[in-house]
Amino acid sequence: MNMAIPSHRFEVLLQGIQRGSVAHCQQLADNWPTDISQSKRALSALLAHLTVDRVPERSLRTRYPCSLKTTEPELLIIQPIPEAFSALENCNKEQKAEIYSVLRENLDGLISWVLYFDIRGPPPLVTGGAIPDVYAGPSQAAYILFHLLDYGLKDDIDNPSLALAVESALDLWMSPCLGPHPWRARHRNNLNRLSVDQYTRYLVPIVHLLWFCTTTDNCLEILVERMNGCHDRAWQRSLAESFVFRWKQLEGTTSLGVDQSLRPRGISQTSSTILLFVSIFHALHAATGIHRTLTRVGFLGTMFKLLAQDVSRYASPSGKSISVEVIPKLFRKPVITAYEATYVVARALDAGVLIIIARDILSQVDPRASPFPAERSENPLVLLHSTVYHPRVCRALENALSVIPQNTLDLLSANREWTVLRLRVKMYADVYQTQLGPLEIPLCDNLQHRNTCPFENPKGVEGLQCASCRTTMYCSRECQREDWANFHRQECAANRKDRIAREADGAWISHRMRTLLLRLVWVALGRDSDHPSDPEKIAFLDTRFHGPGRDLKLICLSTPELRSFDAQPYSIGFDDKRSRAMREEALETRSQFTLVGLIANLGDYGILGLARFYRDRGHFLPLNLYIKAMKGAYLHLPV
Repeated sequence: MNMAIPSHRFEVLLQGIQRGSVAHCQQLADNWPTDISQSKRALSALLAHLTVDRVPERSLRTRYPCSLKTTEPELLIIQPIPEAFSALENCNKEQKAEIYSVLRENLDGLISWVLYFDIRGPPPLVTGGAIPDVYAGPSQAAYILFHLLDYGLKDDIDNPSLALAVESALDLWMSPCLGPHPWRARHRNNLNRLSVDQYTRYLVPIVHLLWFCTTTDNCLEILVERMNGCHDRAWQRSLAESFVFRWKQLEGTTSLGVDQSLRPRGISQTSSTILLFVSIFHALHAATGIHRTLTRVGFLGTMFKLLAQDVSRYASPSGKSISVEVIPKLFRKPVITAYEATYVVARALDAGVLIIIARDILSQVDPRASPFPAERSENPLVLLHSTVYHPRVCRALENALSVIPQNTLDLLSANREWTVLRLRVKMYADVYQTQLGPLEIPLCDNLQHRNTCPFENPKGVEGLQCASCRTTMYCSRECQREDWANFHRQECAANRKDRIAREADGAWISHRMRTLLLRLVWVALGRDSDHPSDPEKIAFLDTRFHGPGRDLKLICLSTPELRSFDAQPYSIGFDDKRSRAMREEALETRSQFTLVGLIANLGDYGILGLARFYRDRGHFLPLNLYIKAMKGAYLHLPV
């Protein structure tokens, strides 16, 4: 591109454009001026021809072109606009505002013709047959819309063109799935057979445009409103299919070859695009339907698998670690749900996220140095550690560690944070996989179990759960009747509603998991020599603790401390009838019953537990674990 146009030559081109000369438009595209004043005049001349009333009516209403054989002059006039944005790439904020002031005069017409440009594709006179029509139209339309938003439209909230541009970005993303498109139907099977260079050139602009819309509150609000507000089931299916189709495109592209285009921050263009997909997914958490659908079909797991495959092809990057860019997105508050904290994290580990973390650690010159920031919320290993207590995540971490070669594990052992995580996984796995011991009894929620049940250690007794709420478990009919009379009659209906809501969120803690967690607290109680003898104090097992070694962390909280938390609902976390009865029992029978608490985070749920133990000849025998799950925020208890 010739960066300087002589004044007399520019005037000739400008006069030609004003007369509607297609040849002069093409010459301007090849020699777009970088001077702001000349650019503003040239854009004004071009926009004068792009009136909305000249756009073929049927194409805008149905997104199908009227005729694919005609060559509208306006399509040739649009062609210089991408070149204009390319020439003005280094404009500062003030210069962009100047350009936007010109573009704003006829945004409706420009965007309408851009949409038709997307469907129609560049005329053969422009492409010369070198660019496949199926790719060129959408990619250049996305390029234009991106710059319109970037130059000022994203902040022009009173302009109706903002909604049109953002919804058009979504239409571009969905275009292969919006129905039997007469022009693209023939090419759809080839859309996921692109080389990395073709994907970068033609499809990355579409991904980048949707990502850009999710980074601005004004645009994101329009996207979410469109996704949540459309109740057309066919459109909703197309929306879900479009995300699956786009990831299949990316998956098909990455399988064709190595992307050698390393970006300045040290990762490939493919990895950079995968990170855009992850960011889009998390930004759209308020669009509940599509977010839930993508979560359940394993969208993030696929992205992490592709990322692990891509980064394994290159030498260790310099600069910011990829895992620092990716892992914290799994735990970003308040986006992460309980389902994501367990199922999605486990799938991400299965997909190879641990390999990405290990690669970042081994990229350090000093193996003892951490590539991760000191801030806990940005440290992938610390974040993973907060979910290791969950059996599903623990199994996934075990499997992920088992496929790493031993010589690599030996090198990684020099990193303290890695060693802490590995030891903690080993400890949890040992607890969960150990067979039930002879002193263990079935989980029983009856607080009067020791007085009601005639069995010290019942054999062959199947657990009985409440048939209505399915939240309580008993070792016998006698214990079930006793607990119904004392507590469960008043709490059953509320427990049923709570269970249904938590199952929908993926936050339900099953009876089996309660048993495993009770065993975990039992092990911690047996290892801790500083357990308080004062019944006014309760020792808490804090699963979030990320300290040295494999020992579990027990902290002591007094009864007044349990009532002094600033934020609700933690101040009343143990203020229900059952919790009070458990505390009173421990106070009255100092030598027989012991309470040990449990603290855990499960996505957007805070987990609080009270475990009861019976002292018998110097041993602690587990009785039951009462769990309370509160939605809304992470627990911020003293550590």
